[in-house]
Amino acid sequence: MAVSLQARLSVWIVKWRVKRRLKGVRDYRVARKILRPDPYQIPPSVQVSPVHLGGIAGEHLQGPSPSENVLLYLHGGGYFACSAETHRPITAFFAREGFRVFAPDYRLAPENPFPAAVDDAVAFYRALLNAGYPAKRIVVAGESAGGGAPERRRPREDRVMEQKTFNIVAGVIFALVALVHLIRILLGWPAGIGGWSVPMWVSWIGLIVAGGLAFLGLRFGMRRHGS
Repeated sequence: MAVSLQARLSVWIVKWRVKRRLKGVRDYRVARKILRPDPYQIPPSVQVSPVHLGGIAGEHLQGPSPSENVLLYLHGGGYFACSAETHRPITAFFAREGFRVFAPDYRLAPENPFPAAVDDAVAFYRALLNAGYPAKRIVVAGESAGGGAPERRRPREDRVMEQKTFNIVAGVIFALVALVHLIRILLGWPAGIGGWSVPMWVSWIGLIVAGGLAFLGLRFGMRRHGS
């Protein structure tokens, strides 16, 4: 996809105004001041109101003709800077496009170490569900640090289940490989590759290795979480 001239110009401005000033900065408080943009004038057609969902403060932005679609926007800033207010140019744009925009002020590091920001994003998302917004209507988005949070916001149980499924599938595959080697050993089937005969001891090694991997995959895939 071609990058627009506007996007290229925006990147250049960020590098010129922000990144050169951040060079050599070691104090996060100084970096926070540098990353704070100039005040933004909210369009008259956009309403901004404070919200408190899941124990997390934030902002709700709504345009003149809001749809049923909800945008949960997670601001960037390296998890240590910026806020919902600093990213109003982005959230106000989406509000004008018809989204009901929610932007949480998740806790920042280093005062609140990882995974405080991710936990807040999860709490805010679940609060939206409890408030009656259906999941199929909620879009989760962000940039920079906020761009990584949509993946990290998934409950840990979901990621554990994905890993367990992978382990079971891998275990089954290795079990089939071990079964092939076992059948060859029991029936004495000959094997060869390109005219070269494969010694029987190769099947014994294959049986042991594949069988061991199958056992580990199925064991870790089927064991209960936390055991």
